[in-house]
Order: sequence, then C-alpha cells, then structure tokens
Amino acid sequence: MEYSGWRVMEINNLTIQEQHIQELYALSYVFCLGYYLWELVPRGYSVLTRSSPLLARRTAFLKLSRTNNTTSVTGESYINGTTMTTTQLDLPFDKVVGRPPHQPLEKDLVIPEQELRSFAEDIWSEQSLI
Repeated sequence: MEYSGWRVMEINNLTIQEQHIQELYALSYVFCLGYYLWELVPRGYSVLTRSSPLLARRTAFLKLSRTNNTTSVTGESYINGTTMTTTQLDLPFDKVVGRPPHQPLEKDLVIPEQELRSFAEDIWSEQSLI
C-alpha cells in the first residue's frame, strides 16, 4: 500500500514542493515528508533576450521519515555546484521577501531539525498515523 501526494508553495522566486509518502514495508509503516526547494535562475547560455525563460534549479531537498517510532531528517543543499548534507531548512531572505535583508535584524529563515521533526510528527499525529 502506498500513498503519495504533492503540494506546491510559491514565494517570489522560490518554490517549495512538499511530498507526502506512506508506504508499507514488511508490516511496518514508513511515513515520509519530502521538501524540495527550487529557485528560478537565468539560463546558462550566453545569448539572452527579453523573452529568455528562466530555469528552475533545485537548491535543496529534505526528507522527514519515521520508522520504528523514530523520526529522522536527512537532506542535501546545492550551492555553487557543491552538494552539502543538511538537517535543517534554509530559506534565503532575499528569495522569500524579494529584497536583500537589512542587517543585523533580517537574515535567512532557518528551520532547525527539531522543529522539522516536531512539525512532521504533528502532521502524522493529526492524520492518526502515529
């Protein structure tokens, strides 16, 4: 048995895809939430016109899963061609708000691992899955 559903949220030039997956493995349910962070960027070729379409580039992926009564967070972020492991969701301030941050009070929005874990468990609890 498998359930999979998508929800897409768009904020300025930032797109967040949320994927819900519920799978049954050997009589044990695995619950997953996947978050894909996409950003619109100019195309890489040298000739640009006013009608040149923007390219969507995935900048991060997070997977929240629960097996054996334990919730875990794993993910990757992609910056300047480098892949890094992450357990938190980083939303660049300028991509969310549409302007550079005014230092020192405004900065990137960071959702730490514990908050993501709690968020996922609240969703699964509300759905009577845990």
